[in-house]
Amino acid sequence: MFAVGLKMSLLIQQFRKEKPKFIYHDKIKKLYEEIFSRWYSDDQDLKDILFTSILVRDSKILLVGPPEAGKTTYIRLIARALSKQEDGEIIYAKVTGAPEKTLQRVLISTNITKLIREGKEEFIVRPIVFARIKFINEINRFSKAVQDALLSLLEEKEVEYGGKIFRTPNYIAFADMNPYRGDIDKALKTRFLVSVYIPFIGMRGTVSVMDQMFYQRREVRDLVQTLDPLLSFKELEEVWSDVTLVNLPPHVALFATMLLWAFRACVYDKSKIMPGYLRLVCAKCPYANELCSQIAEIPGERAMIASVIYAKARAWFYGRDEVTYDDIKWVIPWAVAHRIELVPSVKSEVQNPWEWSKKSVENLIRTKWYYVDEDGTELYGIWAKGLALALVAMGLDLDDFLEKVLSMFYKDVYESRDRLKAANYLKKLAFGFGDERGDLVLQQLYKLVRDQLLPISEGIFRKLKKKAGKIISGEDAKLSDVLSLIDELDNLLLDEAVKLKESLLRKVEEYTIRLPLSTPGATEKLAEILEEEKFSEADILRFMNSRRATLKNDELTITMRGGTVTIRASTIQKANALRNKLGKIINN
Repeated sequence: MFAVGLKMSLLIQQFRKEKPKFIYHDKIKKLYEEIFSRWYSDDQDLKDILFTSILVRDSKILLVGPPEAGKTTYIRLIARALSKQEDGEIIYAKVTGAPEKTLQRVLISTNITKLIREGKEEFIVRPIVFARIKFINEINRFSKAVQDALLSLLEEKEVEYGGKIFRTPNYIAFADMNPYRGDIDKALKTRFLVSVYIPFIGMRGTVSVMDQMFYQRREVRDLVQTLDPLLSFKELEEVWSDVTLVNLPPHVALFATMLLWAFRACVYDKSKIMPGYLRLVCAKCPYANELCSQIAEIPGERAMIASVIYAKARAWFYGRDEVTYDDIKWVIPWAVAHRIELVPSVKSEVQNPWEWSKKSVENLIRTKWYYVDEDGTELYGIWAKGLALALVAMGLDLDDFLEKVLSMFYKDVYESRDRLKAANYLKKLAFGFGDERGDLVLQQLYKLVRDQLLPISEGIFRKLKKKAGKIISGEDAKLSDVLSLIDELDNLLLDEAVKLKESLLRKVEEYTIRLPLSTPGATEKLAEILEEEKFSEADILRFMNSRRATLKNDELTITMRGGTVTIRASTIQKANALRNKLGKIINN
């Protein structure tokens, strides 16, 4: 079953009339410059994912990396930059994980002293609950019970304690973990929209830090203190609302779904496989070199939602009012890396799941989407063709890139916009034809398209079935009518249409005569019939000498292959008349 990451209504949403106003965009750009003049990284994608977390309402980002890689410093810089305080707001709060820490020490507790002395119950709510910027330091060191409470705080935006519910305002949540000290509960881990791995900076980064701390200014031990507050949360709330107005075009939404499903699609549906079962199936599978063979645990639906949210934020940051393919390619690795578990043989050969995810996306784009080689030759992959066909089949608009793909490879669909024909081409791509084996992602895309087109197919089928019934039971129809009906049934996406087509093909045999030329007298009789049917002497000679493959007039189509001549007459009456002339020759 094709469990699409987003509901169909969202996936094919129409363009919104209201567009983002890019409110406070200059301030956001300034904030970016100030942050990354103090926190060094030469990885542009890493900087983008870290910063776009600020532009997402209720963002949750997991930072993984060794101690001293700069995780805490980055979070403190963000907290400092957004510390323009409104009345009564708690801007920043931090909790640090330790196995002995209880829920009461981390989130909420009861004022025991007041309870004992006055008999009144008073709750002490820790700042992390109400803070706009939440920093959960060393999250993997908390107990399972505390992790469960944090899950509720981050996902439901509330914590229940003592029969009361305490709610958090809109927030930005950062959590960090040292990978050498264990992992966190999977349920909590998947609630983080994205995750990043932060390695040590290179020598150039070290020189940059030294320059800022010891040369640009007098000696500064904490660069965070050199940053002035730049934005308030009241302003940031307006930015968050503006970011949601960035449009997600349907063709980009489908592309995002395809790219995510490359990490999920499997012949055996890995979401159904329990640990320890079906461990050796990949060795026998024709798709053994696809991503599914390298992944033990696949990403769920939240990866799709996170990808769209962050893609919108990135588009907004770069001043675009709609999401592009590049935004999706950029975000998918950050959305899936912490949600997957690689098989042991793959883990032993890669640095970490983030690097593996990035390289996997790059390879998918190169081999299945679109690539320009060193000679400047444009190479269009199976996904580009499949997406163009799917959009036509679903009645959606194509962008310029996909219009070009369609015109290059499927000119008849490009000109006709025939939805059923497009779906049938997609089916061939998805399940393979000739020497092609097909593609797992396109198979799921085809099922999605087929489900949408079934009502149309069923309506057409009902009409064609009546017409076919008259043809099959009678003898008055012309061969051209039968073949035309077969072509129409070919486009329908129904098993019943296949069966009806088989019945019509049997009917075609009533119009067909097969004449083996090895039969004594067959060649002479054939030449005689061709003369009677007014074919020219020159055409007959060329045909009989195998220099012409087909002879055709208004009543007959005659072909020769492998020593057998096939004659198809325009009517059953004409076919029967020819059978009578050939007599014993065809009976033998």
